[in-house]
Amino acid sequence: MKTNLKSNKNIIPMREDASSTVQATNNLEYVNLMEYLPMRLPATEEEERNRKIVHDFKNGKCSQELKNQFTDAIKQLKDELKDTNLSVCFMPAITADKTAIRYSQLATAIETETGIPSDYHTILPKPATELMATGKTDPAEDFLFNKEQIEGKDIILIGDIITTGANFTKTSLMLAELGAKSVTGLFLAKTTITK
Repeated sequence: MKTNLKSNKNIIPMREDASSTVQATNNLEYVNLMEYLPMRLPATEEEERNRKIVHDFKNGKCSQELKNQFTDAIKQLKDELKDTNLSVCFMPAITADKTAIRYSQLATAIETETGIPSDYHTILPKPATELMATGKTDPAEDFLFNKEQIEGKDIILIGDIITTGANFTKTSLMLAELGAKSVTGLFLAKTTITK
């Protein structure tokens, strides 16, 4: 499955100020590879297949086909962004160990296939808190950022699922405050409610 990013870009309007190219346009752009229907809703066969892919991905199982979809999307973003200072980082899971399980193989595949530095250590969760255990995170409070890997970079930020875009927006603002020139999101899935 080849992703056409130009027709698949999504925009999140920004509500806060930050000093970066993307934030200066008052929008954040992101791409998603598939749609995800919440578990509480009845699903078609394709929606069930997508749920399994997302579940497997969250548990560190990333098929070669899925790695190829991510690397193809990053190659397209690289062509569109026309920038040589790209860096890939990842939205952290609830713990540093789970972050490594989820992203280590994908980071290696991306760096090998695209030549773009890809590091799942750029953003890490602080030791798990009750807040993070509920799934409600505040990147400014709950994440540790490696400023040296962010400053002056055009960041492609990879995550598993985007629903409201709140964590993506807050994380992008933190990246901008730490010196990122721009942030573009790349998510495995976007939550949709069609039923």
